[in-house]
Amino acid sequence: MKQAVTRSGKGEREIKEIVPINGEDGEAAMYVVNYADKKGWVVVSASTDYAPILAHGKVGYYFDTSPTYENTSFSLYRKDIINIYPTNN
Repeated sequence: MKQAVTRSGKGEREIKEIVPINGEDGEAAMYVVNYADKKGWVVVSASTDYAPILAHGKVGYYFDTSPTYENTSFSLYRKDIINIYPTNN
Protein backbone atom coordinates (compact mmCIF):
# COMPACT_ATOMS: atom_id res chain seq x y z
CA MET A 1 0.00 0.00 0.00
CA LYS A 2 1.33 3.42 -0.95
CA GLN A 3 2.02 5.78 1.95
CA ALA A 4 0.35 9.18 1.92
CA VAL A 5 2.74 12.12 2.12
CA THR A 6 2.56 15.88 1.92
CA ARG A 7 5.22 18.14 0.46
CA SER A 8 6.35 21.57 1.52
CA GLY A 9 9.46 23.70 1.30
CA LYS A 10 10.86 21.63 4.16
CA GLY A 11 10.48 18.26 2.42
CA GLU A 12 7.98 15.45 2.71
CA ARG A 13 6.05 14.28 5.75
CA GLU A 14 4.20 10.97 5.99
CA ILE A 15 0.56 11.18 7.08
CA LYS A 16 -0.30 9.06 10.12
CA GLU A 17 -4.05 9.66 10.05
CA ILE A 18 -6.81 11.95 8.84
CA VAL A 19 -9.65 12.46 11.31
CA PRO A 20 -12.92 14.11 10.23
CA ILE A 21 -14.65 16.61 12.50
CA ASN A 22 -18.31 16.31 11.64
CA GLY A 23 -20.98 18.95 11.68
CA GLU A 24 -24.40 18.51 13.23
CA ASP A 25 -25.59 16.93 9.97
CA GLY A 26 -22.97 14.19 10.25
CA GLU A 27 -20.97 15.48 7.26
CA ALA A 28 -17.31 16.44 7.66
CA ALA A 29 -16.84 20.15 8.38
CA MET A 30 -13.05 19.91 8.71
CA TYR A 31 -10.25 17.38 8.93
CA VAL A 32 -7.35 16.94 11.33
CA VAL A 33 -4.24 15.62 9.58
CA ASN A 34 -1.69 14.12 11.97
CA TYR A 35 1.77 13.45 10.56
CA ALA A 36 3.76 10.32 11.43
CA ASP A 37 6.50 10.36 14.04
CA LYS A 38 4.94 13.36 15.81
CA LYS A 39 6.11 15.71 13.05
CA GLY A 40 3.10 17.99 13.43
CA TRP A 41 -0.52 18.36 12.46
CA VAL A 42 -2.82 20.58 10.39
CA VAL A 43 -6.57 21.26 10.50
CA VAL A 44 -8.14 21.91 7.10
CA SER A 45 -11.63 22.98 6.13
CA ALA A 46 -13.84 20.53 4.25
CA SER A 47 -15.39 23.48 2.40
CA THR A 48 -13.75 25.27 -0.49
CA ASP A 49 -15.80 28.33 0.53
CA TYR A 50 -13.87 28.71 3.81
CA ALA A 51 -10.22 29.28 4.71
CA PRO A 52 -8.31 26.13 3.72
CA ILE A 53 -5.94 25.90 6.71
CA LEU A 54 -7.52 26.57 10.08
CA ALA A 55 -4.65 25.67 12.42
CA HIS A 56 -1.35 23.82 12.47
CA GLY A 57 1.39 22.63 14.78
CA LYS A 58 5.01 21.85 13.93
CA VAL A 59 5.39 18.99 16.41
CA GLY A 60 3.22 16.38 18.09
CA TYR A 61 -0.28 15.19 17.25
CA TYR A 62 -3.58 17.01 17.56
CA PHE A 63 -6.20 15.17 19.56
CA ASP A 64 -9.23 15.95 21.65
CA THR A 65 -11.21 13.74 23.99
CA SER A 66 -14.55 15.21 22.84
CA PRO A 67 -15.87 13.26 19.84
CA THR A 68 -17.67 16.38 18.58
CA TYR A 69 -14.79 18.78 19.34
CA GLU A 70 -17.26 21.06 21.16
CA ASN A 71 -14.71 21.88 23.85
CA THR A 72 -12.14 23.29 21.43
CA SER A 73 -11.66 26.50 19.52
CA PHE A 74 -12.52 24.49 16.40
CA SER A 75 -16.17 24.43 17.46
CA LEU A 76 -16.42 28.04 16.24
CA TYR A 77 -14.91 27.15 12.85
CA ARG A 78 -17.17 24.11 12.66
CA LYS A 79 -20.28 26.25 13.22
CA ASP A 80 -19.15 28.82 10.63
CA ILE A 81 -18.47 26.12 8.03
CA ILE A 82 -21.83 24.46 8.72
CA ASN A 83 -23.59 27.81 8.25
CA ILE A 84 -22.18 28.13 4.73
CA TYR A 85 -24.51 25.29 3.69
CA PRO A 86 -27.81 25.68 5.56
CA THR A 87 -29.87 22.51 5.89
CA ASN A 88 -33.45 22.20 4.69
CA ASN A 89 -35.62 21.82 7.79
